This record gives sequence, structure tokens and C-alpha cells, in this order.
Amino acid sequence: GKYGPHFIWPSNEIGHKVTLSGADIDLPTEKPVVLETINDSPKIFYVHNFMSENEADQLIANAQAESNPYKLRKSTTGHKSWTEGGEESFNNKRTSDNAFDIDSEVSKRIKRRAFS
Repeated sequence: GKYGPHFIWPSNEIGHKVTLSGADIDLPTEKPVVLETINDSPKIFYVHNFMSENEADQLIANAQAESNPYKLRKSTTGHKSWTEGGEESFNNKRTSDNAFDIDSEVSKRIKRRAFS
């Protein structure tokens, strides 16, 4: 990215906002992406307009798609991934579900935006 792999946005003060332009980041909509400092230690930012509603809908659809080997399902325990037989590793005390979208165009675009 423009700032290098080790750049960390300064938090300045709580409430401080930095508006990113299209030169800084691949904008998902016409609205600018804005980093707002929520806390300075640890650094916590609210990222306004990071994803579009359409991108969120696409991620949800991809996470639920039958063709996705990492589609939404009960969380597993242990060291094996779903594609290595990990779907057999359940713990009744674990109540969460999870899914991954690792290779759709929308997930790649969002990853690039997050790490640029």
C-alpha cells in the first residue's frame, strides 16, 4: 500500500477523524472512508463506510452458498479444518456458528482495502 507494510494510523485524540480519499483506499461507494478514533490505548478506530451494503450482502450469500466448502455451520473444536475432517470435532458447550469466504472477488477486494 501507499504507506508501507508497517504503517499504523495515529490515534491522536478520541473523536479525531481522518478521511481517506480514493488515492488512499479502494472506496466501496461514493462516500469517503473515515477513520474515527474511539480509544487511544489500545488503539481502536471506527471505520465509517468501510464496506458497502452490496458487499455485505455478497459476503453473506457467499458464506451460505452450498458451493463454499467453508459455508456457515456450527463451529468446530480441535486442530483440523472443515476440509480435513474437522466438521466431526464438535463440543456441545460451543454454541457459535462461523463461515469463511476466502476466494470470492468481493472478499479479495475487501482484504485489499483492509491491508492497503
